[in-house]
Amino acid sequence: KLATYAKSRKLGDYISSLILRDLDDSSTERKEIGSQVTIAITIGSVEKSKEVLEKLKEGGEIEMTLQETFWSPSYGQVTDKFGVTWQISTHIDDNE
Repeated sequence: KLATYAKSRKLGDYISSLILRDLDDSSTERKEIGSQVTIAITIGSVEKSKEVLEKLKEGGEIEMTLQETFWSPSYGQVTDKFGVTWQISTHIDDNE
């Protein structure tokens, strides 16, 4: 049984989403401190996305290097030193 909660909010130049997962005791999925929380942020430039990923990887681990995807010119995942996973997406507004 897996319950997921997601909430998005614009914070200055960023869009931040908090994704919470709840696993019941019968789950065979490995549970680690921080693994029930994923923070997804959307940033308006590839360079700024690189900067954010570099800061979050200090003492942590890159799960997926920044790379182009069909939805983003730059997307990656990193687990920070506290065990929290971050999803970093870039969205460049075509109207700017």
